[in-house]
Amino acid sequence: MSKVTFTFDGEAATIFLSSLAEAAKRFPEFGEALVDFIEAGEELFLLKCDCHSAPGTNEIAVGLYPSDSLARLVTAFRARNLDFGLVEHLHPKLRRRNSAQALGIRNRDRHLG
Repeated sequence: MSKVTFTFDGEAATIFLSSLAEAAKRFPEFGEALVDFIEAGEELFLLKCDCHSAPGTNEIAVGLYPSDSLARLVTAFRARNLDFGLVEHLHPKLRRRNSAQALGIRNRDRHLG
């Protein structure tokens, strides 16, 4: 009977979760954008297997890492770069506001119908 040892490295995920909490505290609209992100079916985290363990050790190392799209979302909010593209894709209110600005429509003009 063989035994296989699994090791789990969640340090990257733990660090990233604290940055999610920081973004939520600093930017009230971040929570809504994160919910939209999840509802859009975007990946939050990736489970990666390190298959390069030494042969014969019967050890498998697994790590949890933030997805690239989640990292871009947090980076965009931290930089206050709402023209980043991903934020508008996930947050319809921001998309409408930015498209109106691109067309040169002022806030008061949008309400005239």
